[in-house]
Amino acid sequence: MLTATQLSNLQEELKKAIEQLNQSESWKKQAYEDAEEAKKQLAKMSEKLQESEKQLDEISASKESRLQELKKISQYWDK
Repeated sequence: MLTATQLSNLQEELKKAIEQLNQSESWKKQAYEDAEEAKKQLAKMSEKLQESEKQLDEISASKESRLQELKKISQYWDK
């Protein structure tokens, strides 16, 4: 049979274990929320990168077109 002191010690240990479990659950929830926020930010940055790549392609195509025009003009005047 347990003495009053032993029972008190077990109750205190149980209380500490429950507190630790609650803290762990809180950390787990925070980590999940942080991960979700990071996913959202990554998706936004990925979208911005795709937009930038598209703009770069458009600029490059425009410059190439202008370069071809200048070559034609240069060839015309060289004749």
